[in-house]
Amino acid sequence: SARVFEPESLGTWLAYGARMLRLRELARACLGVVVGCSSSGSSAPPSSSPTADAATPPAVEAPLTCADARATSDMSCGTLAWEKSPVQSRLRNHHVTLVASTKAGAFLYAIGGANLDVTLNNVDRAPIGADGALGAWSAGPALPVPVGGLAGGLVGNVVVVAGGMTMQGTTDKSWSAVVGDDGSLGSWKQGGSVAHPRMHPGAFVKDSALYVVGGFDAASVWDDVVRSDVSPDGSLSDWRPAGKLPSPRSHFGLTYVDFRTPSEIRWEGEPR
Repeated sequence: SARVFEPESLGTWLAYGARMLRLRELARACLGVVVGCSSSGSSAPPSSSPTADAATPPAVEAPLTCADARATSDMSCGTLAWEKSPVQSRLRNHHVTLVASTKAGAFLYAIGGANLDVTLNNVDRAPIGADGALGAWSAGPALPVPVGGLAGGLVGNVVVVAGGMTMQGTTDKSWSAVVGDDGSLGSWKQGGSVAHPRMHPGAFVKDSALYVVGGFDAASVWDDVVRSDVSPDGSLSDWRPAGKLPSPRSHFGLTYVDFRTPSEIRWEGEPR
């Protein structure tokens, strides 16, 4: 059956429907507004005092910099720009190079090495300008013995080298020299044995110690690590065991990277 509305009843329903439409319009107008809408259905102008949401702009994330741990590989952090220097060094390979900062500026050092089948004991240095340009090379105190394929590093103000090949064969010797305020090197002091004769070992500096890693002698390739503590006067402590590589290794690049917690050692070609 169908219900027939009386005029009075129909007018009541129409008034009710109009009120509901009005409430829906008010609800739309009041979306996202904390003040300005009353419960009676009337709309009041917004308060002159801004709300917390209106006063606080959305946070803007700072752009990434190379110092940020979130830096990505497509950023130009540490990008190298190579330029050939007009300053020529002596012919050599299988040598140690390192940079020292002194009161007189920065200097590049080239130590030992070989030229064809002749090992070298030459030690040369060149000043490095603020723009990276090299000045003229000058000779410093020669190594006690000509040697190539050695490893080393700068520990504080002390240059330390170890191992390598002499004209008599692979050596287990180590040497040190103090860098002066003007960049010049003091006389070389002989240290102790790095446990084995080592050709092409790796080396890295951590705190006041030099670590010498791996290397080879004839058919033997080493997996051990030794370290020596270095004093500011150039004295070396006895070399002592400091761990092992995952496998025997020589002819590799090595550096120490301090990640604060934890510290890690990375070597070329191996996973972390």
